[in-house]
Amino acid sequence: MPELNEQQKDARSKGIGGSDVPIILGAVTYKTPVQLWLEKRGVEEPDDISDKINIRMGHKLEPVVVELFEEETNLKCRKQNLTRQHKEHPFMVGNVDRDIVGERAGFEAKAFSPWTRDQWGESGTGDVPIAVTAQCAHYMEIYGYDAWYVGVLLGIHDFRWFKLERDQRTINRLIDIESHFWACVTENLMPRILTGDDVAKLYPHGAGVIRCSNVLLEHTALKLLEMKDDKKALEIQIKNLSKTIKEFMAGNGDLWPMEGLEPLVTWHHSKDRQKTDYEAVLAQILHRYAEYIDDEEALELLEAHTTHTKPGPRSFLVKEKGCGLLRKRLEALEAQRSANVEAGG
Repeated sequence: MPELNEQQKDARSKGIGGSDVPIILGAVTYKTPVQLWLEKRGVEEPDDISDKINIRMGHKLEPVVVELFEEETNLKCRKQNLTRQHKEHPFMVGNVDRDIVGERAGFEAKAFSPWTRDQWGESGTGDVPIAVTAQCAHYMEIYGYDAWYVGVLLGIHDFRWFKLERDQRTINRLIDIESHFWACVTENLMPRILTGDDVAKLYPHGAGVIRCSNVLLEHTALKLLEMKDDKKALEIQIKNLSKTIKEFMAGNGDLWPMEGLEPLVTWHHSKDRQKTDYEAVLAQILHRYAEYIDDEEALELLEAHTTHTKPGPRSFLVKEKGCGLLRKRLEALEAQRSANVEAGG
């Protein structure tokens, strides 16, 4: 996908683009609807991902994907550079890779890791991940097209192409979902929360006391503590079993079964890491140039280059003492209830 110009970025920030749709649906893991909502509201700045290797390689491989698609299908693609808006729903915007010459269809170029190949079907079908289906349906509705082609390069040896036909029922449902999300943006309404990290983003600071509003919430806290205890016990078992195998392997990297052609365990040495003690470096620099810079100037330099733009993480702890007291109280209530039943019986 080509880099967006400033006009296209501005249009996208004022609406829902094709890459936003999978996020709204919860079909991707790198961003949640709440995070996108905060960005659209202007509360948070979107992360600059232009320097990430997968994004850069996607840009560089796009012409290759287009060429492979044209060779495989004998179709011709025409480059698009304009951002379009839906006539009835102007918050729906789209900037697409290509048009298909001679058809009411568009084209989307993709490049993914070969490890994702199981998520894609055979060439010529419409069997693509839901995130891609949603993105293409979004574009079809904005452009009024009947179909959308997708070309994907999985690694360097696996190219596939797909054709998605227009499904108006799916598109109508998508419009409803996007409309609801955009209403959340314009009217400052909370979208659905998918993860605990969403809650932490919305409420970065924790202070004050709140009591449980119902018994179910109390039981949830107790269940969480039980599961954490089970996890600790399981982790201890894992460590002990690992220790047994490691002692036997000693300096060997692979553990094979007595008979068989595949290893049971591998224990290899990873690349050595280097660590720089920047505080020691700074102290040595200050010591060497002490005659040029005094302690006050050094502190001013440190303060000038120290930022506090993000709050620290909130520590989520399930307290054993409080849960223990709650468990005793609930057990006493249950015992009293049983006694009352027997007395009445």
